[in-house]
Amino acid sequence: MTNATVDPVLAVLWSTWAGLWSLFFVLLALGRPIGRYTAWALVLASQTTTTVPALLGLAGRWPSGTGWTVGALLVAALVFVGAAVLARRPRQQEPASATPAVVTPAPTATA
Repeated sequence: MTNATVDPVLAVLWSTWAGLWSLFFVLLALGRPIGRYTAWALVLASQTTTTVPALLGLAGRWPSGTGWTVGALLVAALVFVGAAVLARRPRQQEPASATPAVVTPAPTATA
C-alpha cells in the first residue's frame, strides 16, 4: 500500500516537493537559467505545502477525501503557473547609486 492510497492529499504535497527538487537539479546540476522561476516556485510552494498543512494538522482538521485531493492538485498547479507568471515580471530598476551625490561649491573669485 502506498501513501497515495492512504493519504492522497499528503501524496500531492510530496509530489509538489519532488517538482521543486527537480527544479533545483535543473538549475544547479544542469546549469539552466531558471533561477527566478525556481525561487518563486519555492516561495509559493513553501507556504501552501508546509505552513497551511501544518496549521490544519495542529488544529486536528487534516483534510481527506477526493475533493481535498483535487483541491491540493489545483493549488500545486497554481503554484507552478504562478511562479512562471511572477518570474516573467520585469525587475524594478534599482537606483544607480545608493549614496547621495556630494555637491561641492564652485570656487569663488577673490577681488
